[in-house]
Amino acid sequence: MKLNLGSGNKYLEGYVNIDIYADKVDVKQDILKYLKSLKADTVEKIIATNILEHIEKQKFLDVMKECHRVLIKNGELKIVVPHYTNPNAFGDPTHRIQFSCNTFNFFNREHRDNYYCACGFSEIFVYLNFNLKLPHGLFFSLFGGSSFFQLLFEYTPLHIFPAQYLKVMLLK
Repeated sequence: MKLNLGSGNKYLEGYVNIDIYADKVDVKQDILKYLKSLKADTVEKIIATNILEHIEKQKFLDVMKECHRVLIKNGELKIVVPHYTNPNAFGDPTHRIQFSCNTFNFFNREHRDNYYCACGFSEIFVYLNFNLKLPHGLFFSLFGGSSFFQLLFEYTPLHIFPAQYLKVMLLK
């Protein structure tokens, strides 16, 4: 089974499309309630594109726990969220959480602070995406997958040049 959480207008064939507001969906329900209704180890892939920033922090932690619970071994959770330097990260009044390159490391079972969430993904890949139409975008995009560049970007004045999105893949 494959899930498209918060599908909105992006209906994906071959996926169970879940959204509480969209019209063209397979399941019109809150994503956390739907995830809780599933048996453990039954989902091979979950996509969550531009949905996690819209939920409250505690619910976000619960969604991450449930995603981990329902994924099969080596199952994938693919996430796209706005980076905190994206003007819409704070500008959109429906956004409740902001994300950095480090946010999803807390869900890695090897991370020193993984006690915040009772789930432990085995591997986490983060790509920092830039708007290619901006002068710095193409250059920075060459290094978006580098954890060293991500650290440099977020902890130095480089972050005055806004990033666009974080693309994250977590493996169970």
